Amino acid sequence: MKKQVIVLGITSLLTLGTTNAISEPLRAVIGLNNSQVTENTRTSSDLSLNPISGSLLPLDKNFHPLIQSIQSNFPNWSKALGQTVQVDSKQRDLSYSGKLTKINASHLTFTLDIDGHKTQLPINDFYLIPQQKNPSDSSTPGAKKDSYRGKISYQSNQLSWSPKRVLIINKDHISIINMANIENRSTNTITLKNSLLHYAHSKTPLFKTERNTTLMMNASTDRHVDYSDSEITYPIKEITLPPNTHLLTQISKETVSIDKSISEATVYSASVADTTELQFQNSLTFTLKQASLPGSYQTYWQRDGLLIPSDSVSIPLARAKQTLHITTNNNLDMTGQLTLVHASSRKLPATQKWKLTLKNHSNEPRSFLLTQHTRGVINSVEDESPSAGEIKKHSANSVQLTGTLTANESKTIFYTVKINE
Repeated sequence: MKKQVIVLGITSLLTLGTTNAISEPLRAVIGLNNSQVTENTRTSSDLSLNPISGSLLPLDKNFHPLIQSIQSNFPNWSKALGQTVQVDSKQRDLSYSGKLTKINASHLTFTLDIDGHKTQLPINDFYLIPQQKNPSDSSTPGAKKDSYRGKISYQSNQLSWSPKRVLIINKDHISIINMANIENRSTNTITLKNSLLHYAHSKTPLFKTERNTTLMMNASTDRHVDYSDSEITYPIKEITLPPNTHLLTQISKETVSIDKSISEATVYSASVADTTELQFQNSLTFTLKQASLPGSYQTYWQRDGLLIPSDSVSIPLARAKQTLHITTNNNLDMTGQLTLVHASSRKLPATQKWKLTLKNHSNEPRSFLLTQHTRGVINSVEDESPSAGEIKKHSANSVQLTGTLTANESKTIFYTVKINE
């Protein structure tokens, strides 16, 4: 399948102070959990970030061997191997000096050569006090002195980002806002230049492949967007992050008109006389102008400049020119009851007469949509209240009723459903 990547520009970036910044900017593909960093080590003996073990990739054709410290549960002890050290007991008045010759991590012990006599002691009982520094040692793993100089790429979990998605609803408009929270967990101030934010979510389940392929083809005419496996990248021109900081920046924002606002309810009906209280939810339909991040969006209702928090909504696909249908929260403006008035038989086939009672409690007109699922296959639907709205067979075993109630209006609708086995 063709590789697909969404590429959008960051419209607003926050530049922070550059105290103690790395001399040269980094280039990185910043992922949700870690980043792929590319930098030039010709001007420095150390890497800017701690690389994940085994991720170093020299990019020059000819390169000298790379020297890296092995990750250890006791990094300070590992660095002191072969050196003369002093160890002081944490609880007793004991102190030893000698050459650290061995560390046994599984048994939590170390071995000191004290004037030719090897002594094994427990690691957790002693403080390590190095007596001399190894010239080749560096506090940051990576390229060392007299080692590789050139262009190098590696992965680091000290640089990552997380998306922040927001929907703000204001009367007949909705704002879709995407933000990025970029995190620098290193002890260095770093400057990123010509880099990318990379969003890669979980793989698409096999049963959705055909549907997603069709949607990809429909979206292929958008010259700004190219999709593949829900992967998205956003270019970053230049930002600076001080040590151990978060940077919140806006990726994209657009405000579009709400095409439709409707009160929806779904009910599963029985074949015996009964009344069901309907629970309505507020649903909105709108069309995106530009691509946004898929995922969970926090929604807010805007009133007089204030934001009222509401439920989160899931948007699995958010492509440019795509029409979205979301359910925001419970709608108490609309109430109703569905009653089975009469059934020709308690067993199928049967002819059922239904009564729907609705009430709009708001001071504005409200549209409604009720989906009724039956226990058998529907043969026909007959509307006995033609002026009350539209009633139609929606699927083999469901009926849909739609219409509009004026401000504070009540309405009763009667209809008949013939159901086969």
